[in-house]
Amino acid sequence: MKHPGKISYYESKNRVENLMNVEDVKNVPETMRFRKGKDGNDVPVVKVVAMKDGDGKAREIVEYGPDGEFLQSTMATPPPPRRGRPQPEPKPARG
Repeated sequence: MKHPGKISYYESKNRVENLMNVEDVKNVPETMRFRKGKDGNDVPVVKVVAMKDGDGKAREIVEYGPDGEFLQSTMATPPPPRRGRPQPEPKPARG
């Protein structure tokens, strides 16, 4: 199946979708252009919605085909805070 040529990217907050970008498929990696449909055949991805949950931390990325067919959903959460090396306690200044 041939791709229609464009992928629309939306961000959804409180179930309201806002169009963020429309990308020419030539600028999208080949691995992100198609997903397997219900029948196992490749279906072009034409809509991607990034949904944030209430606290704004976790995101669900949902991909849809040309007829609104749900193709894939991926959950993403930010990594835990980085723990750096413990810093030595400051020494009092001599003076």
